[in-house]
Amino acid sequence: MAMVPGGHASEDALEQYCLGLVPAGELEAIESHLLVCKGCQERLRETEAYVRTMQQATAQAAADDLVRRSRWRALGDWVFHTVPVTAIGAAVALALAWGFLPSFRHAPPAVAVALEVTRGDEGPRAHAPAGRALLLKLDLAGVPALESYQVRIVNARGGAVFGAAARPERGRLNVTASVHPSPGAYWVRLYDPSHMQTPLREYGLALE
Repeated sequence: MAMVPGGHASEDALEQYCLGLVPAGELEAIESHLLVCKGCQERLRETEAYVRTMQQATAQAAADDLVRRSRWRALGDWVFHTVPVTAIGAAVALALAWGFLPSFRHAPPAVAVALEVTRGDEGPRAHAPAGRALLLKLDLAGVPALESYQVRIVNARGGAVFGAAARPERGRLNVTASVHPSPGAYWVRLYDPSHMQTPLREYGLALE
């Protein structure tokens, strides 16, 4: 659905617009609305920043994977062309023992972070190590009950770092953020997916 009650562009429509995937029948209505609605213009800028972040992260992950595969391919070619067959078994055994082979290396588990109500910049912040995936556990006490919520992580300047939809369980919302943010102050914002202009709640998060 391109528009939501009140005549504003929906969050999905803005993301599709940024990606150039809006159907032709809906494009004119969205662009006409964006020309006159400052609120949707601001949401569009936030969505563009979020889409760029996700695209850059995906591209970097693909590039890193290609480099890693190329290095292992080159190493494999060198080994099988220069090392006697009897020595290859010993080399593989050592690699397994030392954890060098990528198939036996495991990323550290996500760090669980309990997020409670925060009011204002001086409110309490949850703390977690930087550079790790995060398992966010959001307290939903006092938040309108919905079938699903949209969760976003933004940095101190308001730039989007992560976004995902999630369904609540027993009054809490668990979301795994697979990004690995650098040290700094962040905000975790909880939204009604049909009304993304204003967050339902904001939680402070400090990564160290």
